[in-house]
Amino acid sequence: MSSSLTPRTEFIVHNQQYISEHDRTMLNDIYMPILGSVAVSIYIYLHDSSRKFEPLEIRMHSEIIDEMNMTLSIFSSELEKLEAVGLVKTYVNDDAHIDQLIYEVKQPLTATEFFNDPMLSMFLYMKVGSELFNKKREYWKYPKLPDNITDVSRKFTEVFSNISLESFKLPEDHYEGRNNSTGSNVEQDDFDFEVLFTHLRGTFVDRKFFTQSVRENIVKLSELFHLNAYEMKKIIVKSTDKSKGIDLNILRRAALDYYRHEKEDEKLQPEDTPTNEDYFTSLDRISPVTRIRQLRNNNPSRSDELIVTRLVTETNLNNGVINVLLEYALMQKDGQLFDNYVFTIARDWESKGYQTAEEAKDAALTFYNNQSKKKSNYRVKRQIVEPKWFNEQKKQSSDQTMHNKKVTKKQSTSIQEAIDRFRKL
Repeated sequence: MSSSLTPRTEFIVHNQQYISEHDRTMLNDIYMPILGSVAVSIYIYLHDSSRKFEPLEIRMHSEIIDEMNMTLSIFSSELEKLEAVGLVKTYVNDDAHIDQLIYEVKQPLTATEFFNDPMLSMFLYMKVGSELFNKKREYWKYPKLPDNITDVSRKFTEVFSNISLESFKLPEDHYEGRNNSTGSNVEQDDFDFEVLFTHLRGTFVDRKFFTQSVRENIVKLSELFHLNAYEMKKIIVKSTDKSKGIDLNILRRAALDYYRHEKEDEKLQPEDTPTNEDYFTSLDRISPVTRIRQLRNNNPSRSDELIVTRLVTETNLNNGVINVLLEYALMQKDGQLFDNYVFTIARDWESKGYQTAEEAKDAALTFYNNQSKKKSNYRVKRQIVEPKWFNEQKKQSSDQTMHNKKVTKKQSTSIQEAIDRFRKL
């Protein structure tokens, strides 16, 4: 995406297919939980509006502002989501004198392709949870043909045998047709396969097992679960049959199991614990995955980790901001992390551009004070563990309140004395 996108920046839509009703159902049911409604609406607009213009007709981004009622910054950030899942590819015109982008619209994956893409399917799982994920998967399943059958279909030449093709020349034109998405957008260079092959020496895993599909899955799984080459080696060995090669389904399950049982159970290092001397600097440095483990005594729930994962992947908040948000949300909700509550605050802080734990702390205190003023006096007292920074602020507020009461009492006494003197006149 161009960093200098303006309303006058030209764009061209390359869209060589119509999306079917089946594709639209895939977008709404499968892609929308990952992308959100805004990104999907941009995809639909690029597709549908391209049919109103001549193919490759030059348009201006001011059209996006007017037609979709959104800023170009929102358009850019939402378009990046479409690029990430492979629904749109963005190109820039190499001519230095032309400010122009080309948006290539891709066809949504089929259900089979989507659920076999480890990054997309597992990200959907994290977004909607196991119950809804399984319901969606069951909805899109279709039974295979029976095993005990024989294909008796006639061949083309058996039916159309008397056609003369002597004067026919095969056309070389480019026609409308499916331009399929290739799924989540990752590069094989993101993973060092040579290091992996070094670790695999002496095992029964042969290089010939590493087909294009296997390599793509390894890259996506390593990105998704932060697996290095040595960790991936252990997973691959468990997923490989000496004669059949690497089973992708077993590979995905083994990677997920390894993440749950090995990566999530790593011991907390002493240097990862926030220090009293520089608490907020420590929070800026510590990973939110580590912080939730600390807050949960190294035993976070699956729900906790899914929310943290979403905060990291779906927002642009820095570590320190997320860590303060986790502390504040746990304090306010009796030690529970509620999805809607957490993300309401997260989106607010993201829109305001908070970058550090210190800024997030100030925002949390302001938010708390504003909410406290609105609440009724009939409030249930709760047993909660409050962060140190919150207690210190409450003490300062309490001291200031007591000071204000003393001043008010002195003022009230002075006024009463003046009234008494007036009555004696």
